[in-house]
Amino acid sequence: MQVVVFGAGASGEKYFSKKGNEGQVVAVLDNDIQKQGAYFFGHKICPPSEIVNLCYDVIVIVMDTRSKYGKASIASVQTQLAELGVPPEKIAIYESRHTLLGMISELHVGFGYTIAQWLYDHDFCNISIYVEPQFEELIRAVTLPIKMNNGLTVNNYFSSSTQPFLLDYNWRGVFGQETYFPFDVHKINSSETMVYISPFIDTDIKQAVDDIGANFFAVNELVNYAFYYINGEEAILKLVAENPGVRAISYAYPDIELDKSDYAKNLMAKNITINSNIAALKNSDRDSEFLCAYIKEDVNASNEDWLEKVAFRPKTYYDENGFRILEDRVGKFVNIVSGRRATAFQPEIYDNTIYIFGGCSIFGIYCADDQTFPSQLQKILNINLPDGRIYKVENCGQFMFGQSVDLARVISSVKPQNGDILLYPGAPNKFSPFPFFNTSSLKLPDDYGYLYVDGPGHYSPNMQKFIAEKTFEFLVENNFFEGQPTVFKYKTRPIPICGLKWNLVSNNNVSAEFKGKLDECKANLRAIQAQIIGKIGCIVMNCNPFTLGHRYLIDYAAGKVKHLFIFVIEEDISVFSFKDRFEQVKVGTADLANVTILPSGPFIISALTFSDYFQKSSIQDRTIDPLRDVELFAKEIAPCLGITIRFAGEEPLDNITRQYNDAMKRILPQHGVEFEAIPRLESDGEVVSASRVRALLENKDFDAIAKLVPETTLHYLMPSCNQANQNNGQRIVA
Repeated sequence: MQVVVFGAGASGEKYFSKKGNEGQVVAVLDNDIQKQGAYFFGHKICPPSEIVNLCYDVIVIVMDTRSKYGKASIASVQTQLAELGVPPEKIAIYESRHTLLGMISELHVGFGYTIAQWLYDHDFCNISIYVEPQFEELIRAVTLPIKMNNGLTVNNYFSSSTQPFLLDYNWRGVFGQETYFPFDVHKINSSETMVYISPFIDTDIKQAVDDIGANFFAVNELVNYAFYYINGEEAILKLVAENPGVRAISYAYPDIELDKSDYAKNLMAKNITINSNIAALKNSDRDSEFLCAYIKEDVNASNEDWLEKVAFRPKTYYDENGFRILEDRVGKFVNIVSGRRATAFQPEIYDNTIYIFGGCSIFGIYCADDQTFPSQLQKILNINLPDGRIYKVENCGQFMFGQSVDLARVISSVKPQNGDILLYPGAPNKFSPFPFFNTSSLKLPDDYGYLYVDGPGHYSPNMQKFIAEKTFEFLVENNFFEGQPTVFKYKTRPIPICGLKWNLVSNNNVSAEFKGKLDECKANLRAIQAQIIGKIGCIVMNCNPFTLGHRYLIDYAAGKVKHLFIFVIEEDISVFSFKDRFEQVKVGTADLANVTILPSGPFIISALTFSDYFQKSSIQDRTIDPLRDVELFAKEIAPCLGITIRFAGEEPLDNITRQYNDAMKRILPQHGVEFEAIPRLESDGEVVSASRVRALLENKDFDAIAKLVPETTLHYLMPSCNQANQNNGQRIVA
């Protein structure tokens, strides 16, 4: 077997140092002009164009998939070789044994997924296994899950050895052992699938398997297929199968290494990154050599304008399903609406939706709302109106929060309808049921200006526009706006939406700068608790203003415990100030000897712990996640005061408060704190609420107000009425 090695870097060195007898190397190729002509392990380094003059059986790409450019670089080399006439079956990707073991482990641990499960999910159930005995650790990692999967049958165990090879498992009493025999092609048939377990491929074995019509998978292929499937495609397939008429496309990102301009080469050579761009902008150094030319030459945007588009990092929260959601945000260039980056030019009335999933490049870092790929596609759709239908584009791009695993979470959160279209990041995969739009193979334009904004390859608005145009062309050419969609089948099973488990208190709720304040708060609460003996309860209230409904809840709770703490929410964004609300509660409960009024501080229903509470009037239709607030209370606050029960009023009207109550009912008992929801006080057939009082206050209807509030609150409201009316522009929190 004659082998051409593509890549004369560190991974190439690993290949030559660990390579066995897997063929004769006849040439080494590399794109780096500075390396060409030099010698690498005794072979002259040639440009890729030399491939047309070589005789070879296989080209092995040896590049580190964990490098800065990673799999995108390998995809670009595959595209480059295809353009030079190399058939796909003669291209192999080398992964070292240790890299493969690491990838398999990460697949198992990070996603709860295996190569075996991928084989089963894709109906490759009759298996023959071929191994090279020197890679025992790799053999165990791949073979054991196949053996343990009841849906798979192993018909043959083959080895490269000329003698039978016995593999013992460390727990032999549990997993047994296997004997691998010399390869015999006559023992397999066309319905089988060969799993080849080695970092290297013997092309003679592959050719023999291909000749009888059986499937052949190298282990590195299976790892990558499994990763892309579990990382997003399975969630897409489930949506399409469950929602007939929904269509999907996978796509690959454009690769900066295919941009042959001096500008792109300079970005990579100088390692210009997001951080270097941000540093130059923060230092007002528009002449920095580590600031990209695209930003330097933009005379219409200030440093502050660019920093919003580049340095912006979204705040997030977890919903009740464990999906991490972007918090809504209002900005000059970057806006988040209902958990998604705002898409410009959206129609108010539309027939269908196009959901675009991806990372920060889809989200549109370096771009204003109207410059992102989804916004540019929306603009094109508005003009062309394919098939007479109106489409709305939704930007479902995320920063990925450092974890690509969140892609499956985001995909699973949408509810597509008949005729909707889903675009998600994938890779060339002949086993994917969906069309693949390989943007990395597009001929990049030379009349769009700068296409990238940093070395890792984040896009400029120019590139976003180019991708939008080509995506629209692809959709039209593949009849996505007309015809009958294919019906897909999906082997129903719970999709493992996995990821790193967050320590809510130390890593998510309280940053280092607040740690000292939390410790101080807890110390103060312990000092108060030391003076109280008996069953202790609490209520958290906003009291905006203090009503007879609040007093009713307090009277009920105070009768159930030895002592009751009332936490008045301290965030000052209600109609009535915290100072006034606190005083209303204090005066309105002065006759209750077993009640203590306390400010809630920054760790109970605050902007830090539960920001949704303060915008609940505008998000009533949204599912929220109050987990951080409730767990922080249960783990940190309640123990300091000895609180064993928390009371709250039932919530028949407010969806956000109702979800908060549901979370307390579910979570507090896990930490030894009871929860009791108290029926609300009613007057004239309606619940007595602060919002009802505020509405009456606008009309100065004090006769009606007098039926709903204590005398102490009424005396406060009458001289405060004018001031309350002046505050109508503030956000109102019940």
